[in-house]
Amino acid sequence: MNEKIINWLLEGPAWLKFAVEKQRLEISPDPEIAVNDNAIMKLRQRLNDNYLGLPALKTGRISAETTGNAYWDLFF
Repeated sequence: MNEKIINWLLEGPAWLKFAVEKQRLEISPDPEIAVNDNAIMKLRQRLNDNYLGLPALKTGRISAETTGNAYWDLFF
């Protein structure tokens, strides 16, 4: 991959920087930084939500036929 592109990606959010360092540069970055990134924390909260997250998917309260829930978060 072009060095300019890698440098551009490394300027992005913490979760993207983690992925680039781990997968492209073969560095072992601290995953805490990526896990605590605001976007990732929002996604984690959404997936843990009892009404729209994995618990609702597990109990059958939501299905693949309704958008805006954990199924679609994981699908995309």
